[in-house]
Amino acid sequence: MCDLCGCIKYINEGKEAILKRAQEIITKLNLSRNNVELFEDCERIAHEVVAFSYPSIKDNEILAISKWIRNLHEPIFKKRLQNYLDAAKDVFSKLPININTKEAITMYHQLEQLVKEIDDDLNH
Repeated sequence: MCDLCGCIKYINEGKEAILKRAQEIITKLNLSRNNVELFEDCERIAHEVVAFSYPSIKDNEILAISKWIRNLHEPIFKKRLQNYLDAAKDVFSKLPININTKEAITMYHQLEQLVKEIDDDLNH
């Protein structure tokens, strides 16, 4: 549940209000089994747009919409964050190194970029 989308209002009003609002939304969005994935795709790509944006990028309409969509899911992210932090800690602990994780991953990222350059040179 979140405050941004207004779902809490209907949830607090009970099942009848929830069903009525769900029917209104389905009708207004012309939702069907054939197109519901398009709406899910919008949510997924919006998350990726925000994830790949960076502070110095100028906002544009798509980025602004994507940020709004991502913010709709903030309560979910807050609930799940600790699970992701625990999972990351577990994965990081399995690295076969005795140096700082940040330093190690930075070095690995650097290697990825160097290999791309070598690969690009070989393929041209």
